[in-house]
Amino acid sequence: MSNLKIFGLMMIVICMLCACNTTTGGPSTSLDGSSIIRKDSLKEKQQVSDYFTTLFTDIFETEKKESNGDLLIPETKILDVNVKPEFKEFNSKNAVVNLKLSIDSNPRVKATLGKLKAYEAEIDAMRAVKALTSKIQAVGGLESENRSTKSAAGVILSTQKLLYDARSADLRIESKTYQRKSGEISVLVSADLVALDALKAWIDLVRFKRVNKLFSDGFERTQPLLDQIKSVSTSGLTDKKSLLVSQRQIMELQDRFLAAQSMRKVSEEIFLDSFPGANLSTVVDAPRIKIDANDVFGSYDLENVPSIREKLLLMDALKLNMAGLEASNSPQVAFRASVNAPMDNTLDDGVANAGFNLTYDFNDGGSRAAQVAQVKAELDILRSEIGDLKNKLKVEYSKNAINYETSLDRIDALSNLIEISKEIKETARQQLLSGRSTIKDVLDAEVTLSSLKIDQANAEADILITLITAKAYKDGLTQMIGWSY
Repeated sequence: MSNLKIFGLMMIVICMLCACNTTTGGPSTSLDGSSIIRKDSLKEKQQVSDYFTTLFTDIFETEKKESNGDLLIPETKILDVNVKPEFKEFNSKNAVVNLKLSIDSNPRVKATLGKLKAYEAEIDAMRAVKALTSKIQAVGGLESENRSTKSAAGVILSTQKLLYDARSADLRIESKTYQRKSGEISVLVSADLVALDALKAWIDLVRFKRVNKLFSDGFERTQPLLDQIKSVSTSGLTDKKSLLVSQRQIMELQDRFLAAQSMRKVSEEIFLDSFPGANLSTVVDAPRIKIDANDVFGSYDLENVPSIREKLLLMDALKLNMAGLEASNSPQVAFRASVNAPMDNTLDDGVANAGFNLTYDFNDGGSRAAQVAQVKAELDILRSEIGDLKNKLKVEYSKNAINYETSLDRIDALSNLIEISKEIKETARQQLLSGRSTIKDVLDAEVTLSSLKIDQANAEADILITLITAKAYKDGLTQMIGWSY
């Protein structure tokens, strides 16, 4: 056979295989919620013989698209790992901008994004199993014939394509695709947690700055009154008990102040962890994110919670993987062709061959059964995790709803108490001039008012955190602030 003919035959084989339709034409595997419809393995085996009768007339159909093309996900835009945040002034107007920068710069989010790239590479590698593969080998050495030795060289060109495997490869690709979909939601879950932590840190920092200011204002008003009480007590115009009681009140206020100072320092560290490199002096006020409480605490579908959806997709991936393992128990058909030609005598000694290869692994020593058992165990574990997560989310939902309603009532009560305390303080100051009240009465009123204002600041911060937390756990924060990757 001539070298030209051999090469031409090989090219024809390769072209025909490139146009080959990879779809087997058998029943497809589909998903409906968390349930998977898969082919019955016994029925599949019974259909194999019928399948082979039409196989050779169908293998050269023009390929239109990858099977289950609707499951394929567009390429993901991965954030630049070297992105550096440039935060704006921390006020309500810039809340969304700064939150997005916090998410973009977070190592946890970058790690989950990196996993998506790994999934993409795995899917590409798995698709390569079904693709047409070709390779060329060049060999050289010495050849001994009739007591003479001479140099010899040759070339081997081979190609092959998987034609039928009971959709085992397709199922595994679909499994990895669903795993990647789960990874996409994992990115959003990570981003939601980062946004939640950042919002909490921001709110807490503003809270403790405000609380410390209220303490300072309270000391400015109460310390002169305490000095007056000391002076009156020294002169003998009042009893020592009144002085001691007043001192205790101030010391209790100071103790709360010291605790607040410590918490502010901690909040600053947490804030800088969420907003690395931020200037603390640029924190003006708390972030204001519009959240509808009626929506957050209304109907609550656990199946749509991002963290639950993530695990449900993992369960779908495991089911597809198990179906792929079971399908691998069926025969496999591949088309193979090769050309082997020596360099010095290609016209006479070149050899070309092509044909179909049938492989059936009827005894693998229990390897496949062990893999299926492992997947089933992983499914059981995942079901338990989903059930446990749903219970925790229900508890978290109920707790946040109760805390929100309680905080609303507390804020209303504190507002009323503050107004009454203001009136008591002004009355005590006015009556001090007429002798109907004492300096201690005025000091008591000032201490009470300062404490109530501090409680109000904490309650307002707590209710905002409760609302944001409930929103994060229900349907996430990323969509609300418009963050995407």
